[in-house]
Amino acid sequence: AQRFEKAGLQDILDRHRKNGIKWTRIGEVEDRTVMMIRPGFLWNMKKFLALGQATWIYSMWPGYFERSRALRELKSYLQERKVRYEYLHTSGHAKPSDLTKLVERIKPSVLIPIHTFYADKYKDHFSNVRLVNDGEVVTIG
Repeated sequence: AQRFEKAGLQDILDRHRKNGIKWTRIGEVEDRTVMMIRPGFLWNMKKFLALGQATWIYSMWPGYFERSRALRELKSYLQERKVRYEYLHTSGHAKPSDLTKLVERIKPSVLIPIHTFYADKYKDHFSNVRLVNDGEVVTIG
C-alpha cells in the first residue's frame, strides 16, 4: 500500500481497501482461508499464523528461488513448519488467445479462474469453468 501511495495511486488503494482483511482475522480463520502470499508477508505470517494444515501452492517459475533470497527465506520457513508444498504453474497475465491455446493443449477437466476481476468472462470462452466464491472449499486432486 505504501508503494501505491508514493506512486500517487491512491485511487487503486481506495477501490481495493474495502476487500481488505487484517492479519488477526486471517489467524482466526486460517483453516478456511486461501490467500496469495509474498516474501514480504513472512513477518506477519510468523506472528499471526499457525500454518497447521496449510498447503503452499507455488505457481511461478521455480528459477525465482535462485534469484530471490527473500523467496528462499519464505520457502525455508514454510519447510520448517512442515507446510505441504505443491507446484502448480499458472498462466500469469495472458491474453485470451494464449489462454485458449493453453487450455486446448492441456485439456484440463476443470478451469478455476483466480486473481481476476472477470472470472465470469471465462464462461464465454470455455465450457469447463468452475467459479469459486470466497470461503468456498476446493479439493485439489
